[in-house]
Amino acid sequence: MREKRAMGRMAGAERLRRLILLGTGLLWLLGNVALTVGGDRLRPGAVETWEVEQVSSGRTLLAVARSDPNRASQRVLPVGVDAPFPEQSPWGNEARAFWQQHLPRGKEVALEFDVDRTNAAGHVLAYVWKNSRLLNEEAIAEGYALARHFPPNVRYQKRLERAQLRARLLGLGIWNPKNPLRVSPSEFRRR
Repeated sequence: MREKRAMGRMAGAERLRRLILLGTGLLWLLGNVALTVGGDRLRPGAVETWEVEQVSSGRTLLAVARSDPNRASQRVLPVGVDAPFPEQSPWGNEARAFWQQHLPRGKEVALEFDVDRTNAAGHVLAYVWKNSRLLNEEAIAEGYALARHFPPNVRYQKRLERAQLRARLLGLGIWNPKNPLRVSPSEFRRR
């Protein structure tokens, strides 16, 4: 009798294990389907070639997708970058100069997209790559911007946080102890 109960428990445990595996597989499948269906939540990690038209500020670029037959300019916001506004002198001007130096007019760049491709205002959200260098990270590492994360676009969150720690420890740009940025761009925007 005991052996029958033990066998029954083992069979029940095996059924439970199979149900858990099946459920996990279904959740994984549904999650991947959700990423491939519906508007702006398409193929995280997709990379496209764009042409820079203008660097508006340390937080905004105007660019055109090479694949766009209409050649329509779009605002591109570098993901994870919270740069000072131009009115936050001198840091806002320095942030814009960083992007202008790396992205002159007509320069081709690779834009990598995360989960959300655009924000509520319709601006393109992207990681900006030039010659295998993540410019979002460099802007933060050199002290031109803060790392700020907006889920679900967090693919390089740890990388950007390490870049900010580097700039902070070295006292670069907005972290310069002799002339630090006293009001974060987020706080400045709220005021």
